[in-house]
Amino acid sequence: AAHYNSLSRAAMARRVAGMLDLDSLAASAKVIEVNPDHSTMWNFRRECLQAMHGERAPASEDAGAADSLRQACEGEFALTQACLAINPKSYPVWFHR
Repeated sequence: AAHYNSLSRAAMARRVAGMLDLDSLAASAKVIEVNPDHSTMWNFRRECLQAMHGERAPASEDAGAADSLRQACEGEFALTQACLAINPKSYPVWFHR
């Protein structure tokens, strides 16, 4: 429980500080892997992804951005799959997916 609390506090501190980057995605993933039902962490992940990749698909001529977005989506898919294996009825996981 102490380990989970420290992970959660660290991720929340990053959110409060407005740090929307890869390290924040990693911090939130650590929390979510322990507790897939932590909806605030899923929302934080969504905020990070939107800040990093925008809300629209990149233009077809921007291959680097398209690759980056594809990798991010594949990472989110893998994380949601792992979390659904832990708790297949987790609403926050299904909503994020």
